[in-house]
Amino acid sequence: MQLRASASLPTNKPLPLPPARGNPPPVVVAAVTPVPRPVPSVQLGEPEMPRAAERRAEPSLPPPPVQPAPVPVAVVREEAPRPAPIALAPPLRAEPVSRASGTEPSLNDAQPLLSLLLQSMEGGSGEQILRLLESDARRAPAAVALSRRYDQLVGQARPVRLSHVEFRSEAREGVLLVTGKVRLHAGEPTIGAYGEGMSLRAEFVSRGGKVLLTGLSGAPD
Repeated sequence: MQLRASASLPTNKPLPLPPARGNPPPVVVAAVTPVPRPVPSVQLGEPEMPRAAERRAEPSLPPPPVQPAPVPVAVVREEAPRPAPIALAPPLRAEPVSRASGTEPSLNDAQPLLSLLLQSMEGGSGEQILRLLESDARRAPAAVALSRRYDQLVGQARPVRLSHVEFRSEAREGVLLVTGKVRLHAGEPTIGAYGEGMSLRAEFVSRGGKVLLTGLSGAPD
């Protein structure tokens, strides 16, 4: 849509002059009619887009780098080392279990000899302990070692007392095994004295209706 505006000025006509009274002749003023100037037209509407030639050239981006083709890689699979053969141990042979035969003396039957054994340990002499054994059993290395162990613990101190006496018994093929633990107190009694521990094992058998002490040795703690 175009809007045009034009402007025109009115024509000036000469005005009548009053009659002259002795005045000089009148001066005629010519009327000047101004020529109208064209008014620039104003067009309203959407702005025209710049021409393609007038558009500023945009900077072109460099082409993406060409990726090299992947090179096939040979995959080598390593086999896991095989375990070395395990040598099998030969089968264990079951050892025969010692069982009671019914001919072993009971703990009540061996009680008198156990009481004598404890009394001899309070006598302060290892030789006196060995006297309770049979003649052949007195020279056994285990019995002699027990006698020496007792003499070392007691020494020359007197009297000798026992405390914390414990016994347990087990029957095996005609032999009654009695394992005991005692504490030796040599010398005058002292408050808070713990004493010396000693373990022993005694073997009893029944012969001709009598109970005999056939073995005496130390026992592991």
